[in-house]
Amino acid sequence: MTKQTRSKAIGRATADLKRPLALIVLFLLPAVLLYLVFFVYPMGQAIRLSLFRGSAAAERFEYVGSENIAKLLLEDASFWRALWHNVQFIFVGGTATLVLALSLAVGLTWCGRGRDFFRIVFLFPNVMSVVAVSILWSFVFNPSFGLLNGLLRLMRLEQFCRAWLGEPATALWAVMLIYVWCATGFYVVLFYAGLLRIPKDYVEAAQIDGANFWQQFRHISLPLLSEILKIAAVYIVINSVNIFSLVFVINEGQPSRYNDVLLTYLYQQGFQNGNFGYACAIGVMILITVLVFAVAVNRLFRQEPVEL
Repeated sequence: MTKQTRSKAIGRATADLKRPLALIVLFLLPAVLLYLVFFVYPMGQAIRLSLFRGSAAAERFEYVGSENIAKLLLEDASFWRALWHNVQFIFVGGTATLVLALSLAVGLTWCGRGRDFFRIVFLFPNVMSVVAVSILWSFVFNPSFGLLNGLLRLMRLEQFCRAWLGEPATALWAVMLIYVWCATGFYVVLFYAGLLRIPKDYVEAAQIDGANFWQQFRHISLPLLSEILKIAAVYIVINSVNIFSLVFVINEGQPSRYNDVLLTYLYQQGFQNGNFGYACAIGVMILITVLVFAVAVNRLFRQEPVEL
């Protein structure tokens, strides 16, 4: 091959490499622009506004630096109460959701007839409107004519009847029950898909070695589901910190210290009190909270993925 021919071949190869790269950039550009416009820019604006103080009626905002964050962390008991409620959603509600979803997914793998029916039933609450779900469960927990108190009266357990969504001891747990009911179906489908990917040869080999059901689940299924468990845990963190519509509709748009969460407190400060700078400071703390828990989840599941 002559030098000129070799140069032409290299030029054609380089052009072939550049062509798909340009095509990839062309297809990615709209998504990147949408991400920058609707995520990065609003997030930057929220961080900037958290350094100012001003209300909806103010003509201009006053720069206060880190005063909003300092007040939030050092003086605002309502913020810490809302944050504590979100943490409870992560650890209690999230753990209950994952355990229940994994149990139901394992049950689906053993289910014969009706498997598709149960998959639809489990997923149905997740695709329902949050507003419809909130109204439905509000009727269930209604202290006067609610289904739960009605069943307790029918069983002659009137002493346990109460205003489930209006008492400090039960309000948060009632909302958490609704949250688990809504969210479980998505994770059932996620875990079920992961369980179907596990080769049957592994299970059959374990059965030949005399492993029981728990040993098979502990030493085969769980390790092979580690990546899916990490994804599910990150989803749980994000959804638990960003929970808003369910609590907002349950409270009928009014603040309630019994089950207030970060986003409802942000809404109260920003749109009811008009304190936009302080509300943006709460938004910054929500972002930090999600990042901290997401990093913790990644460290918890820090191991080499098991390839099938």
